[in-house]
Amino acid sequence: MESTGSTTSKSEKKENSLPKEHMKFLPSITEQQLDQKQNKKKLQSLFDKYLRPASVDGKTIDVQKEWGKQFKEAVAAMAKKDVADESIFIMDVIIYYLYHDIITDKSKYPKSVPFIDLPIEMIEFLIKKAQKQFEDERPLVQFEAPVKIFGDIHGQYTDLLHMFKEMGDKNKTEQQDYILSKNCRYLFMGDYVNRGKQSCEVICLLLALKVRYPTQIIILRGNHESQAITRIYGFFDEIKRRYKINLWQQFYTCFNHMPLVALIDEKIMCMHGGFSKDMHSFDQIESLPKPTDIPDSGLVADLVWNDPDEDVRDWEENERGCGWVFGRKQLDEFLKKHDLDLICRGHQVMEDGYGFFGKHKQLVTIFSAKNYCGDFDNDAAVMNVD
Repeated sequence: MESTGSTTSKSEKKENSLPKEHMKFLPSITEQQLDQKQNKKKLQSLFDKYLRPASVDGKTIDVQKEWGKQFKEAVAAMAKKDVADESIFIMDVIIYYLYHDIITDKSKYPKSVPFIDLPIEMIEFLIKKAQKQFEDERPLVQFEAPVKIFGDIHGQYTDLLHMFKEMGDKNKTEQQDYILSKNCRYLFMGDYVNRGKQSCEVICLLLALKVRYPTQIIILRGNHESQAITRIYGFFDEIKRRYKINLWQQFYTCFNHMPLVALIDEKIMCMHGGFSKDMHSFDQIESLPKPTDIPDSGLVADLVWNDPDEDVRDWEENERGCGWVFGRKQLDEFLKKHDLDLICRGHQVMEDGYGFFGKHKQLVTIFSAKNYCGDFDNDAAVMNVD
């Protein structure tokens, strides 16, 4: 495994740079006209401030530490008038290192995807920006199709890269080599961390996309985006090992601001777990307080913990220890009451990556982590709503 935390030694200092053919992967260069001749000096200044350092005066350096120092100094010196533009540029840089730099290198992708140790200073900056985006959103996010809908990812970074790349390859004419299509939204339904080995890369890539494209990327909260569950199932240990505990605390504080439900075209309700018997209107979701941790019971807990079950006839306690299970009757009643066509959720491994529930298949479960934890032989899926 490669790591940006390794050391390097050079005989002379070089300017930070990207391969020329990779310049297109930082779209802010074109958007901010940094590619024009009169702005080349400004562009190189941004490269020197935010790109992974090339070398430092012939010294052997810890790349991650030097990168962090370089980043911290650059942010501290950032002029107020440049904050918006430079923040966008920083998001492009994060997306570049977490996506484009990987998938364009055959030595890394798809079989040897490395750990990408972004400097902690850069991740802290990212978390603050992402939290601000979530603070500005209501617990219920409403929008129109088209949209691509993802289920659980659980730290399986290679799977996330593969899904983005495969979607891009299928839409090459419009999307070219970029990570997103400009013509649709992307909805993620929770459980980005825990279980897998690279939760940090997964959540950082998604948060950077959210900050960079705030109305195009919708990130809902899953039951694993909580202080208690991340403490037990791997994310805490990963962050403690690779960074420091305080960074984990910053992540779960950010999670406490995430929305819980998406409503597409007023007809498709999306959440991580399931609908709640305590939900009587969408106004209830709109008025849920933020920030909040996930409680043991109640509406918030139900939305991230509940499950469908073909064998139950009424609401029953969930064997997971939180939430409830519901049957076909409860699904039909809920859809009719709220004038909905479909419930879309994650939370459960599906052999084919997806599975339908109900007499009229009006609930679908999406799961986007292939061969989950190495213990399952399941496919991964993404659902398109046109």
